[in-house]
Amino acid sequence: MIRLTITYIVILISFQVTAQVENSENSKGIDIVNEYDLEDVYPNPFKNEINLVFQTGTRNAIKLYLYDIVGQIIHEKEHEISPNNNHLEINLEHVNLENGMYLLRIEKGKNVKTVRLVRK
Repeated sequence: MIRLTITYIVILISFQVTAQVENSENSKGIDIVNEYDLEDVYPNPFKNEINLVFQTGTRNAIKLYLYDIVGQIIHEKEHEISPNNNHLEINLEHVNLENGMYLLRIEKGKNVKTVRLVRK
C-alpha cells in the first residue's frame, strides 16, 4: 500500500486601495476648468445630428471619430472649441448611417473620451 500525502498551502492576499480626491476649486472658491470637459451629448438616440457641449477655459482643437459597432471609422473631423464657442452641432445626414449603436471618440491631445450613441 502506497500512502500519499498532499499538502495545500492557501495564501490570502488582502489589500486596500486608498484614493484622495481633491476639490477643484482655487483659494477664491472659483471652479477651475480643466482643458476641456464634455458636459453633454444630445440627443441620444439621434437621427442625423449630434450636439456636443463643452466646458473649456482655453481654445482647443479636438478630433471627433465616429465608429460603427465593429470598430470601423465612419466619420472623422477636427473642430475648434473655445470659451465663447463651446457648442458643436455635427450633421451626419450625408454619412448614410444605419440605425444602431455607434461610438463617438473625442480626442484633445492625450485626453480621450468615448460616448456610446444610438441612431434611430
